[in-house]
Amino acid sequence: MVDYSKLTPLLVKAVQEQQETIKTQVSSIKMQDSRIKELEDKLSKIESLLEGKRFTSVSN
Repeated sequence: MVDYSKLTPLLVKAVQEQQETIKTQVSSIKMQDSRIKELEDKLSKIESLLEGKRFTSVSN
């Protein structure tokens, strides 16, 4: 037979730990998303510069 009075505190603690893990992961994902956006913006600028040089090179 299961003694729920002893099991409940363990389950509550496990859920609390799980919530902390989720918070940490959400924070990490937000930072990674921000970094990806920065890198995509930089890549876009580099691609634009290269496109400009490509047309300049062809023109000359």
